[in-house]
Amino acid sequence: MGLFRKPRVDPLEMERIKEQVRHMREHLDKAKGNREDVSARLDSIESTNSATHEQVASFNELAGRLSNLGDRLESAGTSGSVQPGIDDLTKRLDDVAAQLTDWSTQHEQLRTQLTALDERITSVSTELANQITELGNDIETLTSRTPDGDEPDPARTNELRSGQERLANEQARYQIAFREDLARLAEQLRRASR
Repeated sequence: MGLFRKPRVDPLEMERIKEQVRHMREHLDKAKGNREDVSARLDSIESTNSATHEQVASFNELAGRLSNLGDRLESAGTSGSVQPGIDDLTKRLDDVAAQLTDWSTQHEQLRTQLTALDERITSVSTELANQITELGNDIETLTSRTPDGDEPDPARTNELRSGQERLANEQARYQIAFREDLARLAEQLRRASR
């Protein structure tokens, strides 16, 4: 009746699998924390972007008013000594408006990149959660076997080990890509703050 017996579970292998599950949960928690940090930064950038749009509108209004004043002065026959000052102020306002438009564009690009990064963090978190669930199911399968002295099936053990290696490699790949994205974003934020 050896056909219906379940193989014995190796306690060392179980401990190693449990340690891997703990390790994956820690990484999942870190990914969730990073996601919250990125969301906070995104909110900050959106707030700054909104304020920038208001300033651009204000400067455009001032430029219009200044242009109207210039027109009124010209029609009133003012002397040529005032006109260079008005022209200088108009040029300066145009420069400030152009700079604010550039900043607005940069903020929009950063917001887009943060949104993409947030989506990627969500994807990684979901993938890690799925992997933990898969590993947990493997552990349940191993622990549900009754220890009756039979050795574990070598094919099943090898399958579990290769699955663990695959999950560990995939997790490492996600971590590397995530760190690269964060470094690139930090560099862009540093450049934008100059």
